[in-house]
Amino acid sequence: MPETAELTPEAGRFIESLVALKGGRVINEIGDRLHALIIATQETNRNNSTSKGGKLVLEIIVAPFAPGQDDAVTVECKVKETLPRPALGRTIFFATDAGELTQQNPKQMKLVIEQAAQAQAAQGGAQ
Repeated sequence: MPETAELTPEAGRFIESLVALKGGRVINEIGDRLHALIIATQETNRNNSTSKGGKLVLEIIVAPFAPGQDDAVTVECKVKETLPRPALGRTIFFATDAGELTQQNPKQMKLVIEQAAQAQAAQGGAQ
């Protein structure tokens, strides 16, 4: 098992404050979003040759409670995640002289292919 650093007193107080924010809702949200990020990263990379990850950002805003008051502050947290997205892939199109996209090459003749059953029905039945 890897060695774990001992928490400093400041780190311990930070963890206690984080747990206390909004009655524990912030730490729960961080845990939920981290879990979602891990799952999305695993799913995105499961059958993909590229390595994609995401990120989880915790922003903590500390402001004075009232002007001129230095013994009370408000603490606001914002939790944002960026989940990895699978590549959508590419589709080949041809550009026409009118600036439109088409999947048919406008410089080639169209090849008409009929299903065998359709051709037989049009000729009057089976052979």
